[in-house]
Amino acid sequence: MKPMNVEQRIDEFMQELCQRAQEAIDRGETTNFNTDEFIAKHGNKKLSDIKAEPIDKWTEYGWVPILPSFQGDDFLRTLIPPDSSEEADRIMMGKLNKQEIATLFKELQGYAHNYNHNETTLSEAIEAFQSNLFSGCALLLFASIDSCILTAQPLPSKGRRDLAERAVKIKLEDIDSYRLSCANIARNIIMDIFENAHDFDPTYDKKLNRNFLSHGMNKYIPTHKDCLKLFVLLYSIYVLIDTNVFKWKK
Repeated sequence: MKPMNVEQRIDEFMQELCQRAQEAIDRGETTNFNTDEFIAKHGNKKLSDIKAEPIDKWTEYGWVPILPSFQGDDFLRTLIPPDSSEEADRIMMGKLNKQEIATLFKELQGYAHNYNHNETTLSEAIEAFQSNLFSGCALLLFASIDSCILTAQPLPSKGRRDLAERAVKIKLEDIDSYRLSCANIARNIIMDIFENAHDFDPTYDKKLNRNFLSHGMNKYIPTHKDCLKLFVLLYSIYVLIDTNVFKWKK
C-alpha cells in the first residue's frame, strides 16, 4: 500500500491557498468559508509554524481528525478547533458515510496484511460492528490497537512483557507538520482510553475504558460512534507508523 503523504498534501494545499488568498486580498476581495478566520490568524505563517491549538479539543472529543478521503479543505477545517463535541461529531460523522466506512475498513485490512498483524481480529471487529455488536467490536479493536502498537516497537532484551508495560508510551520527535498534531491527538486518546482503571473507580462508568470493558466491569456501553472513533484511531496509528511519524522508546 502506498503511504499516505499527509504532510506533502497539506503543505501544497496551504501554499496554494495562502497565495490565492493573498492575491484576493490585494485585489480588495474576500475569501469564503472560514478560511478567512484561518488566514487572518495564520496566513503569513508556514504550516510548520502553526501552533497545535486543536490538539486538546480533538483529544477531548475522542476523534483523530484524519480519514482516507480527507483532502486539503478537510484538513484545513480540522486545524480550527471544534467548539463542542457535537461540532467534532458533525465534521467526522459527516464524512463517515457507508462508502467512507467501507474504504476505511479496506485500508485497515491492507495495513494489517502488509504489517503481518492479526487480520482475523480486525475482520471480526468489522463483522461485529456491522452486526451492531458494539461491545464486542470495541474489545476486538482494543486488541488490534494493542497489537499494532506492540509489534511496531523493537523487541527489547527482556522480551514482550516489558514492551506491554509501555505499549502506549509513545515518544514523538519534533516533527513540524500536520502529522504531528494527529500524532499528539492519537497518543493522548490512546493514553486516555487505555488508562489504568484505578481499582475500577466508579467515576469511569461514564467513559470508554479498555480495562473496564476487558474485565467486564463496565457500566458504560460502547456505541456505534465509539467504535467508529476506535476504527479511525487504529487507522491514524497505521498512517503515522507508515509515514514514520511515531518513534518508539527503546
